[in-house]
Amino acid sequence: MATVDNIFILIMFLGFALAGLIGIFIFDNTTTSFMNEQLWDKSAAGSKIREDVRTVYDNMDTVLVMIWIGLHLSLIILVFFLKTHPVVLVGSIFLSVVLVLVAAPLSNAWETIIANGNFVSAASQMIKTNFIMDNYPLFEFIWAMLTMVVLIGTGSDEGF
Repeated sequence: MATVDNIFILIMFLGFALAGLIGIFIFDNTTTSFMNEQLWDKSAAGSKIREDVRTVYDNMDTVLVMIWIGLHLSLIILVFFLKTHPVVLVGSIFLSVVLVLVAAPLSNAWETIIANGNFVSAASQMIKTNFIMDNYPLFEFIWAMLTMVVLIGTGSDEGF
């Protein structure tokens, strides 16, 4: 069922967001003044690498949002090819409730993680991702409704 894929995307995006957060945290801690002198500023290539990696992490927030939207849009496009009976709507509604019930603790877990003193600086660089994670249950419910509309709207009348 397509709603199960929404649950998979929900958990997968949290993993991507945590990976991005940890990446920013590690990079910020390896670009302190001491590390700059010992590692990055020894050569021109080191400085170039540091600036290139900084560019990647400056764009991490936008990349994460694009991944999240892209995963959901690809799911909706693939749902067009599923021919289902309208009775599947009952199961989809139940799984959408489960989706929201799973999204709420994940959103709270994200808030707890970014409230940790170590991650505050890194999390402040991820404004869009924080907005998504603050409203995670609502946004995932909207994606689930769109998926159900497409799933049932393109249903088959061939008989099962």
